Amino acid sequence: DKTPRYSLIAEEIIATFPEAKFIVLWRHPLAVASSISSTFRKGRWCPDEFGIDLHEGQARLHAFCKKHAAAIHQIRYEDLVTAPVEELRKLGDYLGLDELPQVVEQDLVTSTGGTLGDPTGVKRYTKISPAGKDAWQKELSNWYRRAWARHYVTGRQAEMMKELGYDFPDEVARGGAPNLLPGLVDCITAKVRIHRRLRKPTWLPRLAKKFRKEHGYEISFR
Repeated sequence: DKTPRYSLIAEEIIATFPEAKFIVLWRHPLAVASSISSTFRKGRWCPDEFGIDLHEGQARLHAFCKKHAAAIHQIRYEDLVTAPVEELRKLGDYLGLDELPQVVEQDLVTSTGGTLGDPTGVKRYTKISPAGKDAWQKELSNWYRRAWARHYVTGRQAEMMKELGYDFPDEVARGGAPNLLPGLVDCITAKVRIHRRLRKPTWLPRLAKKFRKEHGYEISFR
């Protein structure tokens, strides 16, 4: 899930609501990295800004699923959009909703009234669609992005992906057209953004905005 970061507090949630039903929706981690960049960074390749989600969040969620396997239901996004009726039937069995597969014919809900969630997919599709299932692979379009992907899919991350049934695309592993200039732009952009993030933590603007709203004047940090 893009927002909020349930993956970091899954254990706390199940401890608070032990009788609740838990649905974990997985997606290829490289697709998640691509989606984060396109959704929140307008296509600029800066997944390291969301390292807590791509590393710690996935590790915690994976451990949570292994620990509570009998009490939760896991779905892979790729399976859901490819065979929605079958996957919704399994989910319906878990939830006790026999008619759940029928929602395949219904239009998707575009908004729940909140401020969080996915701001792109609900505008692009009106029904469950497999059209974007592998679109992320096209985003690994230069040497920097492919190098980032190869570095990411190592060690514990590679093991988790294998357990979830995800592999590393051959075209990414082999490499393709280097596209030197776009890769250099991505590389520089990522390093600059990370440097700024370290110098100015993201909580500072939120604190300043809250202070301005409550007190009516600005504050600054030096």
